[in-house]
Amino acid sequence: MRRKAIDVIDGIPVQSITEDILTTLEMLRAGYKTRYLNERLSIGLAAETLEAFYVQRQRWCQGGIQTLFLRAGPLIGSGMTLMQRILLFPIYWVFHVPARLLILLIPVLYFWFGLEPLENVRGFEVLYWQVPMLLTGWASSLFYFGRNGMPILNDGAAVLVSLKLTPITFSSLIRPFGRLFRVTPKGSLSGKTTISVAEAIILATLIALSLGGLWVNVGSDSRIVEDDAFLAVGGFWTAANVLMMTIAFLMCFESSIRRAQERFPVATLAMLRSEDISHASVITEDISLTGASMTCIRENCVQKGDVAYMEIPDAGSYRARVVRADEGGVGIVFDPEPEGEAREQLIRLLYTSGIDNAAHVGDTFSLLRGLANRLWGERQGVRRQGVRTP
Repeated sequence: MRRKAIDVIDGIPVQSITEDILTTLEMLRAGYKTRYLNERLSIGLAAETLEAFYVQRQRWCQGGIQTLFLRAGPLIGSGMTLMQRILLFPIYWVFHVPARLLILLIPVLYFWFGLEPLENVRGFEVLYWQVPMLLTGWASSLFYFGRNGMPILNDGAAVLVSLKLTPITFSSLIRPFGRLFRVTPKGSLSGKTTISVAEAIILATLIALSLGGLWVNVGSDSRIVEDDAFLAVGGFWTAANVLMMTIAFLMCFESSIRRAQERFPVATLAMLRSEDISHASVITEDISLTGASMTCIRENCVQKGDVAYMEIPDAGSYRARVVRADEGGVGIVFDPEPEGEAREQLIRLLYTSGIDNAAHVGDTFSLLRGLANRLWGERQGVRRQGVRTP
């Protein structure tokens, strides 16, 4: 943001907990234009757990809705065009989040209570109009967002957001300033497997009700829905919902993460020295402030439990304990954890020498494997290309 523009609006406004949106609104009223700069200027931590993800989204939801009640918001005052007011209205939080939950409930209400979402509409008419719209929406997502736009998979995450944020939406509309500000937790991973129990139970119940309602009305004599015209629509709707809810259900299981610190892909020749061997050459795969993964140039260079000193080019020597030694390579933790000048040397190597550890877009099958691994085994690190070489 230009300092001149900030001075004109008398500083960054803090009446809303999403001060960035409010700053944009104030600048637009002052006659400035805002532009998206497609250039990465910094790297930071994203939400690391589901709980942190929820805290972040809750703050965004509450802050967006707060703007509706402020003079600087999109509804009140002059200095903004109608289009600007529409685009900066918190449509997603106010309408889309609750609507997503309603979409999950409609087939359940239809199959178990016979409540039709549309009156005097034949089934083929809904399919004729809605299926092309649905396919066009998916195609647009793929066109604009590339591999980031994954229909159904992205919808699974949106289902979780809807379950958690729908109560926040309604409470914020009633008491927009009634909740305390919470910073997104970062760097607080416990290394334990966690489960979002409430969300998992709700999703499992909705899946059971959706499939049970479909079976009662299609595969048995105890039908509740009398009109056959809408059954095909209900069946298609249920299948899509169950698929999205299943993905969301898998996301409720957070497997443990083996590193407490961010790892950086560093491919360089290093040395291990221990009491049993004079030295062993290794090639590092990744390094963090607390440990490293590597591959031995010769077999059985170290054993699990060994204590060794690791010499890293441009970063010094560190006492380490071997916690993994198998066909997959060697894993060590620095023991004790580096402090003082030793820690600063590592920080300079990892954070200031141009090493890129930002998450990169993977292929669809890798994402599906990652979802499955939430239920079985630890979350594995992703090896990335473009690492630093000696």
